[in-house]
Amino acid sequence: MKKYLIAGFLFLALPTFINAQDIIPLYPEGIKNHIQSDETEEQNSDQILWISKVQTPTLEIYLPPKASAIQKAMIVLPGGGYEGLAYDWEGTEIAKWLNSNGIAAFVVKYRMPNSRSVETGRLAPLQDAQRAIRTVRKNAGEWNIDPHQIGVIGFSAGGHLASTLGTKFDYNDERYFDDKSIDTVSA
Repeated sequence: MKKYLIAGFLFLALPTFINAQDIIPLYPEGIKNHIQSDETEEQNSDQILWISKVQTPTLEIYLPPKASAIQKAMIVLPGGGYEGLAYDWEGTEIAKWLNSNGIAAFVVKYRMPNSRSVETGRLAPLQDAQRAIRTVRKNAGEWNIDPHQIGVIGFSAGGHLASTLGTKFDYNDERYFDDKSIDTVSA
């Protein structure tokens, strides 16, 4: 009985021990579809971590322990009505849950279409989601992921973005496309 009690405690506590291993910029070579503005990113954590006015799109990496990894990955797109991101509630908490099931998770901090820091607003969230998938595919070997086993989950506006990504996975605006970069990897 004691053995089961300890195992149960460890299972329940596991999500609290899982933390992101790394946060990487989606555009290390320079953000595409970006213009200078006086806008700055804002974070508020009254009840949830709310991020608005995203300036630097990132990918927060959650890799499961090697012993439980099943070589599958999920891109997580938090929602927020395209006004901001419910980043922990619909992002990092989901990533931790996926990790507890052996699935690698990647939370995307993506730009909003109404940002004063983007040239073509409607494209910015899609470009960031495409770049996230391309980044995971490109690094699949390093992260122990099957590049053909990558899914996308989104909530609210993130769900809309996920469905848009499903129909416009290889859409590229020629103004922002670089045929010598990661842009050539299928999204």
